[in-house]
Amino acid sequence: DVKHIIAKTSRKLDFERSYSRNDIVQYEWELNAAGYNHHYWYGFGAFDLDAAINYASSYISTLGTFTNYGWVYSTEDDGSNLNLVIPSFSLREDTISYNPSSDNNFVEFIQVVIYLDKDTPRDIGLSLVSPQGTEINILQPFTNVSGNPNGNWFVIGVSGFYGENIKGDWDLKIVDYTNNEDSGILVNWGMN
Repeated sequence: DVKHIIAKTSRKLDFERSYSRNDIVQYEWELNAAGYNHHYWYGFGAFDLDAAINYASSYISTLGTFTNYGWVYSTEDDGSNLNLVIPSFSLREDTISYNPSSDNNFVEFIQVVIYLDKDTPRDIGLSLVSPQGTEINILQPFTNVSGNPNGNWFVIGVSGFYGENIKGDWDLKIVDYTNNEDSGILVNWGMN
């Protein structure tokens, strides 16, 4: 409930804080399909104490019971790993269908797990697209990631889909930003 009040009443700041590379936005303010603003640097924005107190004074929780829907992984039809080849300087996509049997499908937070085999992982950027069409960059390229992560899963936390519906197809976009003939493999990925 506290997180909901903060998300509902926070205000955007530093409106111009954005960055693009190769005409692809890496971060900026995003308005998701549920009407919440979120930024890679600032989360939901600056805390507005007066607005939060005012909203909380008449707030009645309708969020329901917290539910952990569990992990869903992308696999081939036979259950084997995805092993999606990521050629140098390319965009690849994969989809996971998430269909929990719950009436409460309000997204609070998402974990994305990646199993990547790539000699130069810093060339890779990742974004996640919700069933409602909101696209959020979850890993920027050219970070300090070094060394092939092969054999290790890594988890990325994502708050920007707050309030959206979890049911439906979630698309992972994988972009290799460098033309250096270093192909990679997305061995598998999943979300919770």
